[in-house]
Amino acid sequence: MAYPDGFTYVEGPYNIRWSVVSSVATFRIRTPVVMADVSRTLQEADSGSTGIYGIALANAADSIGGPLAGKCPVMVPTEQTVFATKVQTGVAASGLEIGEAFDIEKSGNFFRVDTDSKTSARVVLVERGTSGKAIDSADSSVHCQFLRDAIYPFGSNASLRLQD
Repeated sequence: MAYPDGFTYVEGPYNIRWSVVSSVATFRIRTPVVMADVSRTLQEADSGSTGIYGIALANAADSIGGPLAGKCPVMVPTEQTVFATKVQTGVAASGLEIGEAFDIEKSGNFFRVDTDSKTSARVVLVERGTSGKAIDSADSSVHCQFLRDAIYPFGSNASLRLQD
């Protein structure tokens, strides 16, 4: 199945949260977003982002009126939520194994798995259905899940609070 650019939901649990979009944000639908430290508004993730808040379900520039004006729906995944995304063309299928963890990178207006970087891994490759494979060579797409500590602040261990 051919998937669009960005992170496309496949299966698994998630929550939808409506968050205020930063006035300078230009992110696109299916893009990882972060919550800005000071303003607590949505911004596009970047290579320096230690964790993602979720996946934007609308473009930053798209406006919804009424009480939702200036807000964007965000899919907040868990470590069990599976997404489909692309890898750069020319990557050997044998080099992408189930269970391997990678970082993400921006390509054009969208993000994808960065098969050249494992140092700051944020996603792990998972099996596509019952195929036994992580990649579909026909469209260079993989299925992946965000690592628990890459989902911040709602999924990471850093957001846990121990009871007294």
